[in-house]
Amino acid sequence: MLSRHVGDDLPLDEGLNYFEYLYGQSSLPAAVTDPVRNDDGLIIDVKFVIGNDAWHSLRRIQVTPGMKGSDFYSGFDSLLQVFSTVDSVGRETQTFSSDSGDGFVSEGLVQQVEWRKLPNGMILETSRDQTLVSAALEASGPVLIIELPEDGQAPTHAAGMNRSFIEHFMIRSDATRYTVGTSGFTDEVSLLDIRKSVAARFPDNDWDAFHAANARIHQERTPVEAIPFFLGGEAYLRDFSIHQLPSSRSIGIWVYRPAGALALQQFDDFAEARVLAIAPYVKNLSRPVAAHRAVLSESGNIIDLENIWANDSFNSYRSKPLESGDLASKTRVRFTQDLLPVLHQAWNEGEATQFFRFESSDFDAKNYRDEFQRAAAAQQIEIETIFVRTDDDFILEWGDDIDQKRRLGSEREQQRKIQLDILLDLQRQESERETSGAFVRELHDNVLQDLFVVGLSLHPHTMRDSQPAPPALLKEVHESLARIATDIRTLISGDRESSDGLLTSRLEELCEQWSQRSNFDIGLEVKTAYDATVFERIPERVTRNLTLIVKEAISNAVRHSGGTTINIRLVASGGILKCTIRDNGNGFPASHIVESGTLNLRSRAELLGGSARIESTKSGVTVDVTVPLPIEQV
Repeated sequence: MLSRHVGDDLPLDEGLNYFEYLYGQSSLPAAVTDPVRNDDGLIIDVKFVIGNDAWHSLRRIQVTPGMKGSDFYSGFDSLLQVFSTVDSVGRETQTFSSDSGDGFVSEGLVQQVEWRKLPNGMILETSRDQTLVSAALEASGPVLIIELPEDGQAPTHAAGMNRSFIEHFMIRSDATRYTVGTSGFTDEVSLLDIRKSVAARFPDNDWDAFHAANARIHQERTPVEAIPFFLGGEAYLRDFSIHQLPSSRSIGIWVYRPAGALALQQFDDFAEARVLAIAPYVKNLSRPVAAHRAVLSESGNIIDLENIWANDSFNSYRSKPLESGDLASKTRVRFTQDLLPVLHQAWNEGEATQFFRFESSDFDAKNYRDEFQRAAAAQQIEIETIFVRTDDDFILEWGDDIDQKRRLGSEREQQRKIQLDILLDLQRQESERETSGAFVRELHDNVLQDLFVVGLSLHPHTMRDSQPAPPALLKEVHESLARIATDIRTLISGDRESSDGLLTSRLEELCEQWSQRSNFDIGLEVKTAYDATVFERIPERVTRNLTLIVKEAISNAVRHSGGTTINIRLVASGGILKCTIRDNGNGFPASHIVESGTLNLRSRAELLGGSARIESTKSGVTVDVTVPLPIEQV
C-alpha cells in the first residue's frame, strides 16, 4: 500500500502516477521526497511525499506524508551533503548500514541507496539490500548459510540457502517446500532435514565421511577453500567462510562452484570424475568402450570389475544395458578361466589384450541379444578387447570385431585409392589451368600487341579519301603477320623459339616500332654499374619476360593514357634490374589496376622473382619493375 501527501503546501504531481506504476508492488524499497530550501536556494531538509511497502517495512517509526526527513532519516546531517550533490549533479549513490542503536530503521541493514533528481525537482530514493546473507543468496551457484552458535557447539540450523542449492542437491519435492527470502528462511530450517533431503536424492554417496569432515571444519571455525566435492556425476570445489553480522550473529557460508579442468587433474577426490568425463565423448562411438572400478582382494590383487559406465555400442550386444555397479563376474561369460587372467595382466603391467571367440555355450546365460547370438554362431565372431589400467587405478576397456576390422581395412584401402584418383585428377586440372593461363598471357602480351601495331600501321590508309598503303609498308605488314603466325604456332606446339638479341636491343626495337606506329615519342635510357657486357649475360627467360612487360606497359599507355610521351629507363645495379616506364597521360582509376593487362604484368615480374608497382596520378602512370639480376656481379 502506498502513502502520499496531498495538500496545499505540496500538491500531488502527475509524475507520482508513474511512481505507483513502477514501484507500487516492487520489492525494491523506493520513496519520493520534496526538497525544502532556504532563501539562498540550498536544500536544508526534505518532506516525505510517497513510499512503497518495501520502503516502509525497513522503518521503525511510521512515516507519513509531509514529515520532514530530519525526523525519519538516520545521520541526516551527512545526508544533506548527499542531497546537495543530487541537486547539482542529478544523482548520487550511498552505502548505508545500521547498528543496534539506530532508532529510525531496522538494525543490521546494509543498503546501497541511489538518489536521483526528478524533472519536477523532487528526489527519488531507491535501495538494494547489500547484507551478506542477501548477497550470498543471490549467487548463481549453490550456497548454504548456517547459524554458528556462540557457545562453539555444532551448528543445528540453516540461516538460508539459495534456489541453486535446492535445485542441485535436494530432492525435487523440496524445491517448493522451503521459502527462501532475501534475508534467509521465513521459518527456521534444521540442518538435519537438509541433509536427509540431499541423502535421499544421492543415496550412494559416503555421507558419514562427508558430515564428519564438515563437523571438523565447523568445530575449528577456520575458513577453508577449494575442498573437492563430487556428487551426482558433477565435480565441485567448496569454500567455507565465517562472517560476523551487525546483529552480533556468526554465520558460516558454504559456496559450491564447478571444478575446472585443472582441479579435475590435481585432486585425487576427482579420480572418478575424470573417468566419468570420458563417457559423453565416447557415448556414440562405433567402437565398444566401458570404464570399470577394480575390485581388489585383501592382498591387493584384482578379483573383479565393477562397471561405472558403458557406451551405446558396448550395450548394443547385450540383452540389457550394464548398470553402474554391475560386476563382470555376473555379466561376462567364462570370467574365471578367460577374462580374469587378462585382468591380472592389465592390473600388474598396465595393459593387456584379450582375443575372444564366442562358443554356443556362452549364450546359455542369456547375457546377449538373440540377434547377436545368431550372428555370432553363424559367423564365428571373434572380439579383440584391450584393457588398460589408468593412473587413478580404474580399468578402461574397448573392443573390436576382428572380422569387421578386416573388412573395414579393405574399405579404407578402397577409399584411399579413390581419394588418390581424385587428387591426381585435381592436379591434372590445375596443370591444365596453369597451361591455359600461360597460353592466354603469351597471346595477350605478345601476339595481340603485335596485331595492334599492325592495325596502327594500316589505320591511316583505311580512312575515306586516304592514300593507298605504300609497297614498303605492305611488305613490313606482311613480315609482321608472318612473325605473328610463327608465334601462334609456337604457342600451340608448346615450344619457345629463342629470339636473338640483347635486352637493350629488344627494348630499342620496341621503342622504334611503337614510335613509328603511334603518335607517341618513346625514349629509352640505359644505365649500369657494371661493364657493358652485363646485358649480354642476362638469360633469355629474363630478357623475354622483361621485354613483354615493357610491351604491355607501352601498349596500355598508347591505348588509354591520352598522352604524347613515354620514357623507359633500364638500370642494372646492386644485383637487380630495375625498369621504369612512365607516360605523361591522364592516369586511370585505381580499380583498373586489377584488370587483366596489369595482372599479367605483375605475374611476369613475380615469375622472375621480382615485383611490379603501378602508380597512377593526374600527370601520368608509372610502372616500376624490379627483378633480381641472375648473373655473377662484376
